[in-house]
Amino acid sequence: MIINSLRTYGKTHTDSRVFLNGEHFGYGLEDAGRPHGVKIAGETAIPEGTYNVSISYSPAFEREMIVIYNIDDDHSIERHGVRFTGIRAHGGNNIAHTAGCLMVARNTDNAGKIWGSLETELFQRVKEVLDGGSPVLWVISEDA
Repeated sequence: MIINSLRTYGKTHTDSRVFLNGEHFGYGLEDAGRPHGVKIAGETAIPEGTYNVSISYSPAFEREMIVIYNIDDDHSIERHGVRFTGIRAHGGNNIAHTAGCLMVARNTDNAGKIWGSLETELFQRVKEVLDGGSPVLWVISEDA
């Protein structure tokens, strides 16, 4: 499975359109994008790129969740000299709920708010693919 996030960058947040295997799935919201090598903890969208997707237990959320990574050892992301850890896909409604993670929902105002969480549906789809032995990748890029 390929998950694509096609981003539009705002000053304080990042909106995206999210696709599963080329079919529109929902809308994403993340923290603001920053220049290469710049990270403000809990307030920076992960850099564009292709990432592995898995499921692991989140101590912070106290449940199994999707985790996005490019370093297998600790399921973290290293890009342009900065490291991101614990990057999850979860529900939420505004930028205050992101904490550096990706949020996916049915609806957006394209101005920093989303609603109608798709966390459960995305989790189930990813789990089904992983349980079937196939990989899941998340490709993040700027919307054309």
